[in-house]
Amino acid sequence: MKISPPKVRTAVLQPANETMLVVETTLEQISLAQLDFTGKHLENVSLDEALIEHCNFGQAQLEKLSLLDTRLSACDFSAANCSEGSLIRVVCKNGRMTGVDFSRCTLKDITFKECKLTLANFRFAKLTRVQFVDCILDEADFQAAQLHDVIFQTSHLQKTDFSQCTLKNVDARSSQLLDIRGWDSLKGLTIDSTQLVMLAPQLALELGLVVTD
Repeated sequence: MKISPPKVRTAVLQPANETMLVVETTLEQISLAQLDFTGKHLENVSLDEALIEHCNFGQAQLEKLSLLDTRLSACDFSAANCSEGSLIRVVCKNGRMTGVDFSRCTLKDITFKECKLTLANFRFAKLTRVQFVDCILDEADFQAAQLHDVIFQTSHLQKTDFSQCTLKNVDARSSQLLDIRGWDSLKGLTIDSTQLVMLAPQLALELGLVVTD
């Protein structure tokens, strides 16, 4: 799987401040650094070719957020509402994203690296060419999501919910899978033999198998 990286030309970026990011705004070729948008209403924001570093979007209302060719570094999106958004060619590194809402989002050519995505909401989202690298996805919710060419690489998934998902080419061989929900919807998931041995008791329980010696 080849993920298209964001096309961010740092030489052409112009610094922006809090006052420039408002409801229904469109900004191109900008950089945002060490800004605080905690709890703000920023619906229908569109950013094209952006570098965002050390910014706080905790509990912000970011419905229908559009990010194209964007790099995010050490940003806080804890409990932010990004539902119905569109993220294309985005890299998010070292993000605090506990409880972030990506429900009904389109996520395409995305890399989440070293992000904490505990309790993240991906319900009804469409993920295409997305990789989670060294991420924590405990209790994340992928109910009824569509996952196509998705990799969970050296990540931790505990009580993660995949109920009613549609999967195609999803690889979790290097990740920890603990008490996963919705195994009956995981046709198309690739795991390794070691994971299979560890998951056997849960799979037996999910399938209603009776194991006796």
